[in-house]
Amino acid sequence: MPFGLAEVALCGITINAPSLGVLAFCVLFGGVIPYALWNNALRHWRTSQVVLFNNLIPLSTMTWAHFCLHEPVTPTFWMAMVLIVAGVVLGQASWTKIFGMPEGF
Repeated sequence: MPFGLAEVALCGITINAPSLGVLAFCVLFGGVIPYALWNNALRHWRTSQVVLFNNLIPLSTMTWAHFCLHEPVTPTFWMAMVLIVAGVVLGQASWTKIFGMPEGF
């Protein structure tokens, strides 16, 4: 915050349409929509299942960077995303239907 205030004091504030668009995008898709999705998902699933979706944040971030900033997507990133999506899918599976309920429950 102090560095941001110092920059505004030295350089002033530049308000233009692209800057406001990026700010609105970040506020809406970075704060409002995820909060609503999180609360809605908690009504239907356990917290341990909902938190798995946090692992998909790099996928949405890289998609945005690729299309808006023209960042290259590397093969290593795709392999990592395949493993992460597989982990989320496996975490969402109902393993009690396959293996039965563990003894401690």
